[in-house]
Amino acid sequence: MPMATKPSDTTHGDAALAYVVACQPLHERLRDVVTQLGGLSLMTMLRREGAFDRETPLRLVREALGNIGEALRALPVPHRAAHHHHHMTEACRAAAGAADLIADRRLTGNEEAARLALSRELRAATDHLRFASRALPGFEMVDLTQSCCAVHAAAPGTEATELRF
Repeated sequence: MPMATKPSDTTHGDAALAYVVACQPLHERLRDVVTQLGGLSLMTMLRREGAFDRETPLRLVREALGNIGEALRALPVPHRAAHHHHHMTEACRAAAGAADLIADRRLTGNEEAARLALSRELRAATDHLRFASRALPGFEMVDLTQSCCAVHAAAPGTEATELRF
């Protein structure tokens, strides 16, 4: 005679799998947006006001963040994925904060406080993405420190230098 199984085991597993499949493109897109924000922040700080159009990339980044945030809010989040979802939401929030700081004119005026605030927001966004990638399988970020092109990486036992804006 067959025994009844707990329906919650397969139900929860299916819900978590559905979440992972739906959220993977959002995770990748958010990672791309944070990378774009990092590049845009460097360009903004290294060039004088008006030297390039930063409004267009900022508009595109904000649209992408809006779409990502909307999609995240629409996802059904099973209990097992709640921690991942939290970090994705916080990464999105920090990236939006970084975009706001890049739009701030104080950044091009070499104001140290604005640069530090931007550095904190970008760091928070990348940290939350890293935490999210560890929260569930399927979101791992590739570690290139052992790749053949990583000759420039710091030697073991040396302290890595943190880039501060």
